[in-house]
Amino acid sequence: MRFFVALAVVFTLSPIIALAQGTETPAWEMSVGYQYLRADTNVVQKLADSVTNSFTPPLPRINAGSSLSMNGGDFGIEENVNNWLGGTFDFGGAYGNRHIDLSEAVGLPSGSAVAIFRPTIYTFTGGPQFHYRKGQNFQPFARILLGGAHASLSPDDPTQAVLTALVPTFRTDRNSFAGIIGGGVDYLWKDSIAFRVTGDYVRTYLFDEHQSNLRVTVGVDFRFGSK
Repeated sequence: MRFFVALAVVFTLSPIIALAQGTETPAWEMSVGYQYLRADTNVVQKLADSVTNSFTPPLPRINAGSSLSMNGGDFGIEENVNNWLGGTFDFGGAYGNRHIDLSEAVGLPSGSAVAIFRPTIYTFTGGPQFHYRKGQNFQPFARILLGGAHASLSPDDPTQAVLTALVPTFRTDRNSFAGIIGGGVDYLWKDSIAFRVTGDYVRTYLFDEHQSNLRVTVGVDFRFGSK
Protein backbone atom coordinates (compact mmCIF):
# COMPACT_ATOMS: atom_id res chain seq x y z
CA MET A 1 0.00 0.00 0.00
CA ARG A 2 2.80 2.46 0.88
CA PHE A 3 4.35 1.87 -2.54
CA PHE A 4 1.16 2.81 -4.40
CA VAL A 5 0.56 5.87 -2.20
CA ALA A 6 4.06 7.09 -3.03
CA LEU A 7 3.39 6.32 -6.70
CA ALA A 8 0.34 8.58 -6.64
CA VAL A 9 2.30 11.37 -4.94
CA VAL A 10 5.00 11.34 -7.62
CA PHE A 11 2.46 11.47 -10.44
CA THR A 12 0.69 14.34 -8.69
CA LEU A 13 3.95 16.29 -8.45
CA SER A 14 5.09 15.60 -12.03
CA PRO A 15 3.31 18.67 -13.52
CA ILE A 16 5.17 20.84 -10.99
CA ILE A 17 8.44 19.26 -12.04
CA ALA A 18 7.60 20.04 -15.65
CA LEU A 19 7.65 23.76 -14.86
CA ALA A 20 11.39 23.61 -14.23
CA GLN A 21 12.71 24.38 -17.71
CA GLY A 22 16.51 24.51 -17.59
CA THR A 23 18.73 25.05 -20.61
CA GLU A 24 21.01 22.00 -20.72
CA THR A 25 19.37 18.63 -21.21
CA PRO A 26 21.42 15.59 -22.26
CA ALA A 27 19.91 13.19 -24.78
CA TRP A 28 21.26 10.16 -22.92
CA GLU A 29 22.61 9.45 -19.45
CA MET A 30 24.53 6.44 -18.18
CA SER A 31 25.17 5.92 -14.47
CA VAL A 32 27.40 3.41 -12.70
CA GLY A 33 28.13 3.11 -9.01
CA TYR A 34 28.27 1.29 -5.71
CA GLN A 35 25.08 -0.06 -4.17
CA TYR A 36 24.26 -0.71 -0.51
CA LEU A 37 21.11 -2.77 0.08
CA ARG A 38 19.44 -3.31 3.44
CA ALA A 39 17.65 -6.55 2.58
CA ASP A 40 14.56 -7.83 4.38
CA THR A 41 15.32 -11.45 5.43
CA ASN A 42 12.27 -12.22 7.58
CA VAL A 43 11.45 -15.09 5.21
CA VAL A 44 14.64 -16.90 6.32
CA GLN A 45 13.68 -16.45 9.97
CA LYS A 46 10.22 -17.86 9.26
CA LEU A 47 11.80 -20.87 7.54
CA ALA A 48 14.07 -21.47 10.55
CA ASP A 49 11.09 -21.20 12.92
CA SER A 50 9.06 -23.68 10.87
CA VAL A 51 11.90 -26.21 11.02
CA THR A 52 12.51 -25.93 14.80
CA ASN A 53 8.77 -26.01 15.54
CA SER A 54 8.28 -29.15 13.47
CA PHE A 55 9.98 -31.22 16.19
CA THR A 56 8.31 -32.50 19.36
CA PRO A 57 9.21 -30.87 21.63
CA PRO A 58 10.28 -27.86 19.52
CA LEU A 59 14.00 -27.25 19.19
CA PRO A 60 15.55 -24.04 20.57
CA ARG A 61 14.92 -21.06 18.32
CA ILE A 62 17.49 -20.33 15.61
CA ASN A 63 18.29 -16.64 15.20
CA ALA A 64 18.47 -16.11 11.43
CA GLY A 65 17.99 -12.33 11.59
CA SER A 66 15.39 -10.05 10.02
CA SER A 67 17.70 -8.00 7.79
CA LEU A 68 21.04 -8.23 6.04
CA SER A 69 23.48 -5.58 4.83
CA MET A 70 24.50 -6.32 1.24
CA ASN A 71 26.97 -4.61 -1.10
CA GLY A 72 27.15 -4.53 -4.86
CA GLY A 73 26.83 -2.34 -7.92
CA ASP A 74 24.24 -0.52 -9.98
CA PHE A 75 24.01 0.40 -13.66
CA GLY A 76 21.43 2.67 -15.26
CA ILE A 77 20.80 4.10 -18.71
CA GLU A 78 18.29 6.82 -19.49
CA GLU A 79 16.91 8.45 -22.62
CA ASN A 80 15.54 11.92 -21.93
CA VAL A 81 12.28 12.87 -23.59
CA ASN A 82 12.58 16.53 -22.64
CA ASN A 83 14.01 18.76 -19.91
CA TRP A 84 12.09 17.12 -17.05
CA LEU A 85 11.16 13.60 -18.18
CA GLY A 86 13.22 10.58 -19.13
CA GLY A 87 12.79 6.84 -19.47
CA THR A 88 15.35 4.81 -17.53
CA PHE A 89 16.44 1.19 -17.19
CA ASP A 90 18.16 0.16 -13.96
CA PHE A 91 20.07 -3.03 -13.17
CA GLY A 92 21.37 -3.69 -9.66
CA GLY A 93 23.17 -6.56 -7.98
CA ALA A 94 23.88 -7.02 -4.27
CA TYR A 95 25.85 -9.69 -2.45
CA GLY A 96 25.97 -10.72 1.20
CA ASN A 97 27.14 -13.31 3.68
CA ARG A 98 25.21 -14.78 6.60
CA HIS A 99 26.43 -17.39 9.11
CA ILE A 100 23.68 -18.92 11.25
CA ASP A 101 24.71 -20.82 14.36
CA LEU A 102 22.66 -24.03 14.66
CA SER A 103 24.68 -25.46 17.55
CA GLU A 104 22.17 -24.88 20.35
CA ALA A 105 19.30 -26.27 18.26
CA VAL A 106 21.13 -29.58 17.73
CA GLY A 107 22.65 -29.77 21.21
CA LEU A 108 26.27 -28.98 20.34
CA PRO A 109 28.74 -26.41 21.75
CA SER A 110 28.41 -22.92 20.30
CA GLY A 111 30.04 -22.59 16.89
CA SER A 112 30.12 -26.35 16.24
CA ALA A 113 27.33 -26.31 13.63
CA VAL A 114 27.09 -23.25 11.40
CA ALA A 115 24.94 -22.84 8.30
CA ILE A 116 26.56 -20.61 5.70
CA PHE A 117 24.58 -18.61 3.14
CA ARG A 118 25.98 -16.29 0.47
CA PRO A 119 22.80 -14.61 -0.80
CA THR A 120 22.54 -12.52 -3.96
CA ILE A 121 19.73 -10.24 -5.12
CA TYR A 122 19.43 -8.82 -8.64
CA THR A 123 16.86 -6.27 -9.77
CA PHE A 124 16.10 -5.26 -13.36
CA THR A 125 13.55 -2.48 -13.64
CA GLY A 126 12.52 0.40 -15.86
CA GLY A 127 10.22 3.40 -15.83
CA PRO A 128 9.93 7.21 -15.82
CA GLN A 129 12.44 9.50 -14.16
CA PHE A 130 11.43 13.08 -13.32
CA HIS A 131 14.18 15.73 -13.23
CA TYR A 132 14.48 19.25 -11.90
CA ARG A 133 17.33 20.73 -13.92
CA LYS A 134 16.96 24.38 -12.96
CA GLY A 135 19.86 24.28 -10.53
CA GLN A 136 23.31 24.97 -11.92
CA ASN A 137 25.03 22.24 -9.89
CA PHE A 138 22.48 20.31 -7.83
CA GLN A 139 19.77 18.61 -9.90
CA PRO A 140 17.33 16.38 -7.97
CA PHE A 141 15.14 13.72 -9.53
CA ALA A 142 12.44 11.20 -8.62
CA ARG A 143 11.61 7.88 -10.25
CA ILE A 144 9.20 4.97 -10.41
CA LEU A 145 10.59 1.67 -11.68
CA LEU A 146 8.84 -1.64 -12.26
CA GLY A 147 10.30 -4.98 -13.27
CA GLY A 148 11.66 -8.15 -11.73
CA ALA A 149 13.99 -9.49 -9.09
CA HIS A 150 16.02 -12.68 -8.74
CA ALA A 151 17.38 -13.95 -5.43
CA SER A 152 19.53 -16.91 -4.46
CA LEU A 153 20.36 -17.93 -0.90
CA SER A 154 23.40 -19.93 -2.11
CA PRO A 155 23.84 -22.21 0.93
CA ASP A 156 27.01 -24.22 1.32
CA ASP A 157 26.81 -27.96 0.57
CA PRO A 158 26.17 -29.22 4.14
CA THR A 159 23.44 -26.60 4.65
CA GLN A 160 21.83 -27.49 1.32
CA ALA A 161 21.81 -31.17 2.32
CA VAL A 162 20.06 -30.36 5.61
CA LEU A 163 17.49 -28.15 3.84
CA THR A 164 16.79 -30.88 1.31
CA ALA A 165 16.23 -33.40 4.09
CA LEU A 166 14.07 -31.20 6.35
CA VAL A 167 12.26 -28.97 3.82
CA PRO A 168 12.42 -30.83 0.48
CA THR A 169 9.96 -28.46 -1.25
CA PHE A 170 11.90 -25.29 -0.41
CA ARG A 171 13.78 -23.74 -3.36
CA THR A 172 16.75 -21.49 -2.60
CA ASP A 173 16.40 -19.57 -5.91
CA ARG A 174 13.35 -17.43 -6.67
CA ASN A 175 12.10 -14.78 -9.11
CA SER A 176 9.49 -12.13 -8.38
CA PHE A 177 8.02 -8.76 -9.25
CA ALA A 178 10.05 -5.74 -8.14
CA GLY A 179 8.87 -2.17 -7.64
CA ILE A 180 11.22 0.71 -6.87
CA ILE A 181 10.29 4.23 -5.87
CA GLY A 182 12.78 6.86 -4.82
CA GLY A 183 15.10 9.43 -6.22
CA GLY A 184 18.32 11.26 -5.72
CA VAL A 185 20.43 14.20 -6.68
CA ASP A 186 23.11 14.84 -9.28
CA TYR A 187 25.97 17.21 -8.60
CA LEU A 188 27.03 18.52 -12.01
CA TRP A 189 30.82 18.55 -12.04
CA LYS A 190 31.28 19.12 -15.77
CA ASP A 191 28.83 19.39 -18.64
CA SER A 192 29.09 15.66 -19.34
CA ILE A 193 29.81 14.27 -15.85
CA ALA A 194 27.83 14.40 -12.61
CA PHE A 195 28.21 12.70 -9.25
CA ARG A 196 25.01 10.90 -8.25
CA VAL A 197 23.53 9.81 -4.91
CA THR A 198 20.20 7.95 -4.74
CA GLY A 199 17.90 6.47 -2.13
CA ASP A 200 15.20 3.94 -3.04
CA TYR A 201 12.50 1.81 -1.47
CA VAL A 202 12.59 -1.61 -3.15
CA ARG A 203 9.51 -3.83 -2.90
CA THR A 204 9.83 -7.52 -3.82
CA TYR A 205 7.87 -10.75 -3.35
CA LEU A 206 10.64 -13.32 -3.20
CA PHE A 207 10.05 -16.70 -1.55
CA ASP A 208 6.30 -15.98 -1.49
CA GLU A 209 6.70 -13.20 1.07
CA HIS A 210 6.71 -9.42 0.73
CA GLN A 211 10.08 -7.76 1.34
CA SER A 212 10.62 -4.08 2.09
CA ASN A 213 14.22 -3.31 1.17
CA LEU A 214 16.14 -0.04 1.31
CA ARG A 215 18.83 0.83 -1.23
CA VAL A 216 21.43 3.59 -1.44
CA THR A 217 23.73 4.10 -4.42
CA VAL A 218 26.69 6.40 -4.96
CA GLY A 219 28.25 6.79 -8.39
CA VAL A 220 28.90 8.78 -11.53
CA ASP A 221 26.43 9.88 -14.20
CA PHE A 222 27.81 10.31 -17.74
CA ARG A 223 25.86 12.55 -20.12
CA PHE A 224 25.77 12.38 -23.91
CA GLY A 225 24.33 14.65 -26.59
CA SER A 226 21.71 17.32 -25.97
CA LYS A 227 17.99 17.89 -26.35
